[in-house]
Amino acid sequence: MFNSLASGRRLARRVLARQTIAAVLVGVAFLPMGARAAAAAMVAAGLVTAGTALLSVNLFAAPSGAAVVLGRLLLGMAVRWAVLIGGLVVMLGPLRLPPLPIIAGLVTAYAAQVWISRDFKG
Repeated sequence: MFNSLASGRRLARRVLARQTIAAVLVGVAFLPMGARAAAAAMVAAGLVTAGTALLSVNLFAAPSGAAVVLGRLLLGMAVRWAVLIGGLVVMLGPLRLPPLPIIAGLVTAYAAQVWISRDFKG
């Protein structure tokens, strides 16, 4: 018998590990373009990772009924998007970081999430 809560926690740990690795790799890939580009890519991927971590902590807190879990999921998604949008506003606004590495960091982190989620068997 599978425990879906434990399975979800394992998946969340794997996704966070892969997103962290992806953040470092995309930062290193943009290092030849300069430190600002590398930082932009790494921070953008880090924002996705932070949002995923906050969603996971909120969603897998404790066993509950369906209504509570749905509420946690919706709240976690709202927090995730708030972190991502807030970070992007700061990166593109006051910090004026280059947009191409930011987009590459976002795409890389989400690709890592899709990749590990696709292969997860529980």
